[in-house]
Amino acid sequence: MPLESILAGGAQRDIHYHLITKDHVGSVLAVSGRCYFAGLIMTAMNGDADVEVVLNVYDSATAAVSRTRLVPRTFKKVFKKGEDNFYHLSYEPPVRAANGIYVELASVTGRVHWQVIYDQ
Repeated sequence: MPLESILAGGAQRDIHYHLITKDHVGSVLAVSGRCYFAGLIMTAMNGDADVEVVLNVYDSATAAVSRTRLVPRTFKKVFKKGEDNFYHLSYEPPVRAANGIYVELASVTGRVHWQVIYDQ
């Protein structure tokens, strides 16, 4: 069946793409203001040793103590030496953040790069 026939029959669907922040390595306000948290992408530099990361994601514009969690509990991931160094955490539908998305690296052994996936 030609594409024109499919589209004419109402089968057309909008494609939605999330936004992705720049690459980060520490605790930081990743997205400011009202937005929607859709996930996190992590890449570990684990060629020579295991890399362990413990992080929290908050609805907050600062590192202040009173914050609302966007990820329900502290997130922990171990990247074994020489194994897959990529991890993707996703929320569908995205979680609303009223103040921004603050990512706190509670601890990390080694080096981890991360990016937030979000919508405005």
